[in-house]
Amino acid sequence: MDTDGVARATMQKALGQLAVEGLLSMTPRGTFVSSAQMAPSGYDSLLRALRSGSVLADGETCTVTDAALVKPPVYVADILDLRDGERVVRRQWHTGRGQHRLALIVSWYPDFTGVAPDLLSTGASTAPRILRTVIDATGRRPTGSRDDIHGRECDAREASYLGLRVGAPITATAHRLWDETGVIAYEERCLPTRHTMSFEYEIPA
Repeated sequence: MDTDGVARATMQKALGQLAVEGLLSMTPRGTFVSSAQMAPSGYDSLLRALRSGSVLADGETCTVTDAALVKPPVYVADILDLRDGERVVRRQWHTGRGQHRLALIVSWYPDFTGVAPDLLSTGASTAPRILRTVIDATGRRPTGSRDDIHGRECDAREASYLGLRVGAPITATAHRLWDETGVIAYEERCLPTRHTMSFEYEIPA
């Protein structure tokens, strides 16, 4: 037993479990805290789109699995302030880095397809730039945004795309983007277990 009163076998078992969960890396040189996988926030994606045109960071990739003009759920119609019968663009896509899935995302846009037809494209070349395409095509530059974040269990669709078991814990975020006219885009993100999302703030003087 060590000086803190913890049996060596108990400590080794605890360290082994942390290693299994990916929180520790055990090497011949010692035991280290594993680096967290970083996942993009809606805020990060917006800044990248405004600065470079692409929502992706270096080394990230994205795949669009669905893009269609659909009848919106009631809550999406309310968020986008749509009239009865108006349709929306729904885009489902996921991002990754190497073999790691970073996020599963569903983006909702008002029907801007008349000026931004690429909203209905799943092409790899247009996917990372679609937000900037919408901003440029509509002339609506965002003036505000909001992120709502909560933890919950993933459903079967989310588990399939993120490589998780059904019911695994995830971080779910809802991101909306607006200008003086109204909401430009609404987005729902699901982050896998043990991924980190960070925010940087500027504090007014």
